[in-house]
Amino acid sequence: MRQLSRIPIYHYLFLTLIYLLVSAFSYAKYGVALSDDSYKYLTYADSLKDGFHIQQHYILYIGYVLFIFFIRLLTFSTAHATIIIAQYLLSWGSLMLLYRAIARWTGSLMTGLLVALLCLGYVDLNGWNSHLLCESFYTSMVILSLCVLSGYLTKGKRPLAYGLLTACVVLLTMFTKPTGIALFGGLVVVLLGRVWQKTGTPVRIGLLAGGAAGLVFVANKMLSTFILVEQYQQGEIVYLAHLMGYNADNSLLYVKVPDDLVIPPEEYEPLTRVLLFIYHNFTFWFTLFIRKLYFFLSHTRPYYSTFHNLFALAYLVPSYGLAIGALTNSRLGISVRLFGVAYLLIHTLSVTLTSVDWGGRFLIPVLPVVFILAGWQLMFLYNKYRGGHSFA
Repeated sequence: MRQLSRIPIYHYLFLTLIYLLVSAFSYAKYGVALSDDSYKYLTYADSLKDGFHIQQHYILYIGYVLFIFFIRLLTFSTAHATIIIAQYLLSWGSLMLLYRAIARWTGSLMTGLLVALLCLGYVDLNGWNSHLLCESFYTSMVILSLCVLSGYLTKGKRPLAYGLLTACVVLLTMFTKPTGIALFGGLVVVLLGRVWQKTGTPVRIGLLAGGAAGLVFVANKMLSTFILVEQYQQGEIVYLAHLMGYNADNSLLYVKVPDDLVIPPEEYEPLTRVLLFIYHNFTFWFTLFIRKLYFFLSHTRPYYSTFHNLFALAYLVPSYGLAIGALTNSRLGISVRLFGVAYLLIHTLSVTLTSVDWGGRFLIPVLPVVFILAGWQLMFLYNKYRGGHSFA
């Protein structure tokens, strides 16, 4: 790996200029956007003025609630626009750090620029900064987590203070959305992979058993506040699509529900109910799964404009192809590949096993990791066919 002596300041200025242009477009389009969930986060944040407490359903969103609370505390403002501005600033800062981290990790300024430009080019990624929802904060925190973790790739062992900073950033990210389990899962898979390489068969069996048990426990906890089997019975692909006038008779957003569905008893654990439902109703469930997978990854919807749908497909399909190429490329470090597979798989399964959202926001935290892998692979191919030196 080539070491960079310094990163030119004009690169930051160039990326900042593009970020401002994209953000101006996003803000002009969305302004300060709120939804029903926004008011739930705001209410919870307001209640923290009377003392810190945990609300059971929102424990996995506490990171975003604390973000709102401290922004209001530090700015002496309760205006919704203040939070939106903070989200744009945090997103800008995370993008600058992402560029720096990728450039230093690969030893290539062009790779860092390419990854940053891929993030900026998909404008929907920036657009969610205008929404008072946890996606913007969570996506920025995922990027910041990857930046601090990359320090271990570039410099190996780090001081205790750096380790504490990393732990704080990662923990805050994990408790910003239920899908924060994807970041946790990715890190666990990396650690298990490293232990796996250094141990014998008995320890490996123990790792698999312990990992499986831990996964089941975490999955049951995460799913305990959701009513998945009941949602399956609606045949709904996009959550609450019926409220927008879509139904099983006129839309691809529904799958016709068979009359002979087998419904597992409610007293079973959430994961057990889901697995039993899949076993007894596999064809119906698989049809739901495939449609959810398509709408989730394609970032298209029947009610989006034709331009949006075509742009999303033209932008994302090649990015996915390049990302898959990176994950199967032995020149990319095994730890990076293990994390990428686990993070992307957990995120994807968490949506396809539940519901696709109306506005496409569930895909947003996935895209930075896709673009990191895609940017790396694109530069690898460029260097390979140019006859230059590739990087790892």
